[in-house]
Amino acid sequence: MPAVPPRLDPVDRDRIVAALQAAGYTPGRRDLATVVALAALTGDRDEALALRAARALLRAEAVAAVAASRAGLDAALACGDDGGAAARLVAALGQLARAGGDAPAAPAREAAATVRAVLAADGTPPRARRAAIVALGKLGGDDARDALCALWDRGGLPADQRRALVEALGKVGGDDARARPRRLGAGGRQRRPRRRDHRSRAGAPPRPRRPHGRARRRPRRAVDDPR
Repeated sequence: MPAVPPRLDPVDRDRIVAALQAAGYTPGRRDLATVVALAALTGDRDEALALRAARALLRAEAVAAVAASRAGLDAALACGDDGGAAARLVAALGQLARAGGDAPAAPAREAAATVRAVLAADGTPPRARRAAIVALGKLGGDDARDALCALWDRGGLPADQRRALVEALGKVGGDDARARPRRLGAGGRQRRPRRRDHRSRAGAPPRPRRPHGRARRRPRRAVDDPR
């Protein structure tokens, strides 16, 4: 898969990777495209680096960080990404949306709108859609709740997305969000309450208790008793 952006300058990469080692590194506008590309890395060896890059986006100027993240996400989706890089950038946009707090400014609202658009689009890769579900569950609010409920009503989700959606609906709260899994019974297999009896056979009826007195002791059988 092409890198995001398609050509990541090795010199810029090495410089930003070194800068990310410092606590509190705040990327400038000219470095944001490189930081976004590092935040989209999906290899196991790049996990820590991608997380540091995503945190650095939160310290950058909000308007530029959201714009660079959206551009990176568009590039990842346009080049046929299987959802790995796109999923990381959706998660990064979710973090930028949450950084706006209870009274988000325009960049945070734009980031949230982008995540909702990813959720609703028909061609969204599965991993990216699951990342959008998780991000909106953490974000909360009426718009996130409406988007998650609409996705539930569409149906047809694979099991991992359905489980994530049930959890996200529980986080955003509200009667509409809570009612859907209960009413349809299709989201995430909930555990049944355990029976209070300790019979070894599953589903066996509980042994009736004698109303009074001690239980009668059964006579011991011989070892070869066929009964």
